[in-house]
Amino acid sequence: MNQKKKNQQAFTLIELLVVATIIIILTTLGLVSYRTVMKKSKQAKCQADIEAVRQALVMRRSDGYSYPVATAWTDLINTTLADYLPSGEFTPQPPAEYAYDHVNGKVTAIDCGDTAFEISLP
Repeated sequence: MNQKKKNQQAFTLIELLVVATIIIILTTLGLVSYRTVMKKSKQAKCQADIEAVRQALVMRRSDGYSYPVATAWTDLINTTLADYLPSGEFTPQPPAEYAYDHVNGKVTAIDCGDTAFEISLP
Protein backbone atom coordinates (compact mmCIF):
# COMPACT_ATOMS: atom_id res chain seq x y z
CA MET A 1 0.00 0.00 0.00
CA ASN A 2 2.87 2.43 0.73
CA GLN A 3 4.30 1.81 -2.72
CA LYS A 4 1.01 2.71 -4.41
CA LYS A 5 0.89 6.06 -2.60
CA LYS A 6 4.47 6.89 -3.61
CA ASN A 7 3.72 6.35 -7.28
CA GLN A 8 0.62 8.50 -7.16
CA GLN A 9 2.39 11.50 -5.64
CA ALA A 10 4.92 11.93 -8.46
CA PHE A 11 4.31 13.70 -11.75
CA THR A 12 4.30 11.59 -14.87
CA LEU A 13 6.60 12.31 -17.77
CA ILE A 14 3.62 13.33 -19.91
CA GLU A 15 2.48 15.89 -17.33
CA LEU A 16 5.95 17.40 -17.16
CA LEU A 17 6.19 17.59 -20.96
CA VAL A 18 2.79 19.28 -21.19
CA VAL A 19 3.79 21.90 -18.61
CA ALA A 20 7.15 22.49 -20.33
CA THR A 21 5.41 22.86 -23.70
CA ILE A 22 2.94 25.39 -22.30
CA ILE A 23 5.79 27.41 -20.76
CA ILE A 24 7.70 27.38 -24.06
CA ILE A 25 4.64 28.50 -26.03
CA LEU A 26 3.89 31.34 -23.60
CA THR A 27 7.52 32.48 -23.63
CA THR A 28 7.57 32.49 -27.44
CA LEU A 29 4.37 34.52 -27.60
CA GLY A 30 5.77 36.98 -25.07
CA LEU A 31 9.00 37.46 -27.03
CA VAL A 32 7.15 38.02 -30.30
CA SER A 33 4.87 40.54 -28.62
CA TYR A 34 7.85 42.29 -27.03
CA ARG A 35 9.64 42.60 -30.37
CA THR A 36 6.55 44.07 -31.98
CA VAL A 37 6.11 46.61 -29.21
CA MET A 38 9.78 47.60 -29.34
CA LYS A 39 9.63 48.01 -33.13
CA LYS A 40 6.54 50.23 -32.93
CA SER A 41 8.12 52.22 -30.11
CA LYS A 42 11.23 52.84 -32.20
CA GLN A 43 9.10 53.93 -35.15
CA ALA A 44 7.12 56.35 -32.99
CA LYS A 45 10.34 57.82 -31.56
CA CYS A 46 11.79 58.31 -35.05
CA GLN A 47 8.63 60.02 -36.24
CA ALA A 48 8.64 62.28 -33.20
CA ASP A 49 12.32 63.09 -33.75
CA ILE A 50 11.95 64.16 -37.37
CA GLU A 51 8.76 66.08 -36.55
CA ALA A 52 10.65 67.97 -33.82
CA VAL A 53 13.42 68.83 -36.29
CA ARG A 54 10.85 69.92 -38.89
CA GLN A 55 9.15 72.18 -36.35
CA ALA A 56 12.50 73.61 -35.27
CA LEU A 57 13.37 74.39 -38.89
CA VAL A 58 10.00 76.07 -39.43
CA MET A 59 10.36 78.13 -36.22
CA ARG A 60 13.87 79.20 -37.25
CA ARG A 61 12.53 80.26 -40.64
CA SER A 62 9.66 82.20 -39.03
CA ASP A 63 12.27 84.11 -37.01
CA GLY A 64 13.58 85.58 -40.24
CA TYR A 65 16.28 83.09 -41.14
CA SER A 66 16.25 80.85 -44.18
CA TYR A 67 16.40 77.11 -44.01
CA PRO A 68 20.01 76.21 -43.27
CA VAL A 69 22.18 74.81 -45.99
CA ALA A 70 22.84 71.23 -45.04
CA THR A 71 25.80 70.47 -42.90
CA ALA A 72 26.39 67.34 -40.88
CA TRP A 73 23.35 66.18 -38.90
CA THR A 74 25.08 66.72 -35.56
CA ASP A 75 26.04 70.29 -36.53
CA LEU A 76 22.48 71.00 -37.56
CA ILE A 77 21.10 69.69 -34.26
CA ASN A 78 23.77 70.95 -31.87
CA THR A 79 24.38 74.42 -33.29
CA THR A 80 21.85 75.66 -35.84
CA LEU A 81 18.68 74.32 -34.22
CA ALA A 82 19.80 74.06 -30.58
CA ASP A 83 17.62 77.00 -29.48
CA TYR A 84 14.56 75.68 -31.30
CA LEU A 85 14.54 72.07 -30.15
CA PRO A 86 12.78 71.00 -26.93
CA SER A 87 14.84 71.68 -23.81
CA GLY A 88 17.72 72.88 -25.96
CA GLU A 89 18.86 69.32 -26.52
CA PHE A 90 17.91 66.60 -28.90
CA THR A 91 18.79 62.93 -28.68
CA PRO A 92 17.77 60.97 -31.76
CA GLN A 93 16.92 57.29 -31.52
CA PRO A 94 20.02 55.17 -32.28
CA PRO A 95 20.84 53.28 -34.47
CA ALA A 96 18.50 55.14 -36.82
CA GLU A 97 20.10 57.46 -39.32
CA TYR A 98 18.74 60.95 -39.83
CA ALA A 99 19.24 63.29 -42.75
CA TYR A 100 18.27 66.82 -43.72
CA ASP A 101 17.99 67.58 -47.42
CA HIS A 102 17.95 71.36 -47.87
CA VAL A 103 17.60 71.10 -51.66
CA ASN A 104 14.33 69.14 -51.56
CA GLY A 105 13.23 70.44 -48.15
CA LYS A 106 12.94 67.09 -46.40
CA VAL A 107 13.88 65.56 -43.07
CA THR A 108 14.38 61.81 -43.22
CA ALA A 109 14.82 59.01 -40.70
CA ILE A 110 16.21 55.71 -42.01
CA ASP A 111 16.32 52.31 -40.28
CA CYS A 112 13.53 53.03 -37.84
CA GLY A 113 12.19 49.59 -37.09
CA ASP A 114 12.68 48.45 -40.71
CA THR A 115 10.92 51.59 -41.95
CA ALA A 116 12.02 54.96 -43.30
CA PHE A 117 10.12 58.15 -42.52
CA GLU A 118 10.22 61.41 -44.40
CA ILE A 119 8.65 64.77 -43.64
CA SER A 120 8.61 67.69 -46.08
CA LEU A 121 9.17 71.28 -45.06
CA PRO A 122 6.53 73.87 -45.98
